Amino acid sequence: MISLTTNVCSVDDVRIRHTLPSWLRVFDAWLTELIVVVDEQPPTGRIAKLHRGHAKIDHLYRELAVIEKLDRRVRVHVLNASAHAESTLKKWFGATDRPIRCQAGTPIFAFVQAFEEARGPIVLRADCDMLFYEAGWLDEAVRLLSHQEYDLIEPGRVGEDPAKMYMYVNSRALLMDRRSFEKKLPLPAYKLDWVRRVHRWCLGRPPWLSFEQVLEKERVAGRLRYRTLDPKLGYAMHIVTRQEASLPWFGRVVPYVERGELPAAQWARGPNFEAGAWERFING
Repeated sequence: MISLTTNVCSVDDVRIRHTLPSWLRVFDAWLTELIVVVDEQPPTGRIAKLHRGHAKIDHLYRELAVIEKLDRRVRVHVLNASAHAESTLKKWFGATDRPIRCQAGTPIFAFVQAFEEARGPIVLRADCDMLFYEAGWLDEAVRLLSHQEYDLIEPGRVGEDPAKMYMYVNSRALLMDRRSFEKKLPLPAYKLDWVRRVHRWCLGRPPWLSFEQVLEKERVAGRLRYRTLDPKLGYAMHIVTRQEASLPWFGRVVPYVERGELPAAQWARGPNFEAGAWERFING
């Protein structure tokens, strides 16, 4: 059994309409809980530019209210920096550094708080814009974690052969056993080099590298054992923008992904949703 967690902000309303109900179906037999951590602060940096003009927190809560009614295991937690930032960030990054978001606007505090909110030891933390096909990767991931062979496990990526790909960390979907992973904490809170740090300071932006980059640096240094599984056991697909999730036929895509039925052109393009491939596949 696993705790499934994610973090969302005001631009994620349309995507969670599709992804979270799909997770409840795909992972149903595995789930003890689905935790949604809500960051009410407006997006910044790259995230704000990507979704300019669409940050409406009331729309997000409207979608969450519908999803909460689907399953009693859904639990919404509003991120409270004054209550949790100090203790959570001290645990994850040590006594001095308090990274809330990275220099590009991607979440750090919300990301790790999603892990902290889980009640069970086995936690799958996924970005809220991911769809999944599960054909055995969860069994394999739990087996590897239970034998303490790895610290972090990622499901397969659409279109990528793990025997040939670079095993870099992708934080969009990560499974961990908190009992063993917490022995690795605290992690370093890496910053940009000095030149770029000054540039971000002039723009009023923080100096921190993303959490994904932190994990990758720790993997390269040999302090984190990381593995991406074979996509034959299932995989994750990324919905890059809310505009893609708003396509009138997008709801018809979701069942195909859940069954592992992808158009060849999507597989060829990799893990990011390819609208043209799907439109031809669905509409002929």
